[in-house]
Amino acid sequence: MNIKNILIVGVAILLGTACSKDKGSVSIDDLPNAKLTIGVKASGAVTKAGDPNALEGEMYINNLAAVVFDETGTVLLGKAQENVNTQDGTAYLIDVPAKATKARIILLANLPGGVLDNVTTYDGFQSMLAELSAQSQADLTMSSQVIVTNNALVADDNNYLGYESMGSENINGISSPLEVTRLAARVEVVAFHTNFAGSKLEGRTVRVEDVYIQNQKTASRYFSAGYWGPVVVNGHFSNSSKVTINRILNDASPILETSYRHYVMENDADEEATQLVVRATLLEAPGYTAQIKTFYATVNANGLANKYDHNFVKRNYIYRMNITFGPNSFEILDGVLDVKVEVVGWGPVNQDVEIE
Repeated sequence: MNIKNILIVGVAILLGTACSKDKGSVSIDDLPNAKLTIGVKASGAVTKAGDPNALEGEMYINNLAAVVFDETGTVLLGKAQENVNTQDGTAYLIDVPAKATKARIILLANLPGGVLDNVTTYDGFQSMLAELSAQSQADLTMSSQVIVTNNALVADDNNYLGYESMGSENINGISSPLEVTRLAARVEVVAFHTNFAGSKLEGRTVRVEDVYIQNQKTASRYFSAGYWGPVVVNGHFSNSSKVTINRILNDASPILETSYRHYVMENDADEEATQLVVRATLLEAPGYTAQIKTFYATVNANGLANKYDHNFVKRNYIYRMNITFGPNSFEILDGVLDVKVEVVGWGPVNQDVEIE
């Protein structure tokens, strides 16, 4: 066999392989259609009855969105976002387009308008940022874990996810309702005390002037792959506006009601820790002049040591700060506050998902 014949045989083999591959490959566009109908059940969505830690509005679901990618995340199979009615605690998102293939499914609540317009891939969506400025008590953005289906969605048949009545017939056998968790956290000051008894400050009075948050994160990712997973991003720091307190306290008259609340985004303190800043005045007394001082308290710096599951600020948690001015608080060089932080998780919002 000469070289010419070898070349002809080689080209024929390559052509045959290419033809065979073309016949065996299937484009996403050629796959049968599937569609998602999402039913949402929000525990305590309208009132805080389902969660004693939630303020009025923090459980609201005002709109519901679903984004469906192929299993690689490189192809967008479908997306939808609709305003929903949470007056009875349930809502539905109907006819979200998808394809009969393995998929990644992400569910989001209270997504600002226009966010989905530029979503085309999983990685692209993962790089988009939710803004602190878009978070409010009655409109907190929430998201589910990413569900990667073990099998292809079935065309022209019901595919269920999170339906207890369907048992093992659910996608990936997940029969418990999915949960969406908030992207924001809440920091609040629940009490101010003085502890001056038996010290040179006994009988003295303090006025809390104002409070603000330093090094708050102003952005996060919209979702995480895992349940209640991290959404923190680098950078995006600011200080909040000062809130005037102007309240007086002493050992006999502490401030025992919540005097300050503020939402922040997740911050693991890899760069800068989120801090509560308190400006207070030790008022003048016979023989003493007034002293004013600014105090800085890192939010949840010792969470793990206090037997919580994390340090610093994690999404969907409430940080209740109980602050005490002690005998040494107003020392010029070494004065500090005694700060106790209670870490409380917001109750979950449950979702039942049906895919048709």
